[in-house]
Amino acid sequence: MASPQVENGHIDIANEIAEQFCRYRISGEEWMVLWAIIRKTYGWKKKEDRIALSQFAVMTGLKKPHIVRALRKLQSKRIIVIKNDTTDINSYRFNKDFDKWESLSKKIPSYFKESSLKPFCYLCGFSDAIEEHHINLRSDGGSDRVENKIILCPNCHTLVHKGKYTPEFLRTKKDTTEKTIIKIDNPINEIGVSKKIHTKDTTKDTITKEKPPISPKNKNEEIILPEWLSKELWEQFKEHRKIFKPKLSHQAEQLNLNKLIDLHNRGHDPKVIIEEAIAHGWKSFYEPKNKPTHPLKGKFSDKTIQNIENFKTFIAMGEE
Repeated sequence: MASPQVENGHIDIANEIAEQFCRYRISGEEWMVLWAIIRKTYGWKKKEDRIALSQFAVMTGLKKPHIVRALRKLQSKRIIVIKNDTTDINSYRFNKDFDKWESLSKKIPSYFKESSLKPFCYLCGFSDAIEEHHINLRSDGGSDRVENKIILCPNCHTLVHKGKYTPEFLRTKKDTTEKTIIKIDNPINEIGVSKKIHTKDTTKDTITKEKPPISPKNKNEEIILPEWLSKELWEQFKEHRKIFKPKLSHQAEQLNLNKLIDLHNRGHDPKVIIEEAIAHGWKSFYEPKNKPTHPLKGKFSDKTIQNIENFKTFIAMGEE
């Protein structure tokens, strides 16, 4: 019978790290390799140590290819730091700064697959251009963890910064939407059984198909146009859309605007895009075949130009 005693050696780990271990999900192989590193470092009162693959194999019982795979995953998640110098044996260190670990969602258990849905705005459903928004702003002490982030389109993101939606509303929206995503991708019951067992009381009438979340929109909700888009030009497009069926709904108008914003961010002229849509009798906007031009094109790199545009947007939102 095993009889471990503290007097024979023990590992000192802060309670905060232990609590983070309780919440963090990694594979069994990764846990085995991680504990081997902790044993060889913290177990000997060291921050890092050179550990050969043969030592990992003895401690974990895993094959070397599996150990290498687990080490790479732990490194990519920033849980461990690997130093490779001139010697054949790498040095390994456990990264106790868990705020730097790769963020994982609390909402999706480990047996769930990655969502098959294309990322979309949690408020309007638009998916062609999305951005992350901190529910509790970083300037107000909000964290950078995934639990404090919500996916929004550029238009809804602007409305949030204008104060149209409260943090409480966004958090509720995030929770309900992610629960629906889980149900769509993983029809798994509470005990983790993937196949539903139907009884005599389960009929076609009682089985309902899950549908992607659709945000109800207020018809009277104002659509805010960007500064670079004239209201007259946008009204011309809306007038053009009246010849098509079905009519241009509030949500369809917002989706078209988001698509135009995305094309503008890529460097296309919105006036040309709208005029082409009207001239060709299109219901929506399409990316022109000609390459986008930007006033700063040729003077700066594409990344620098994008950073300048993002900064302009940030300044404009602060002034409002």
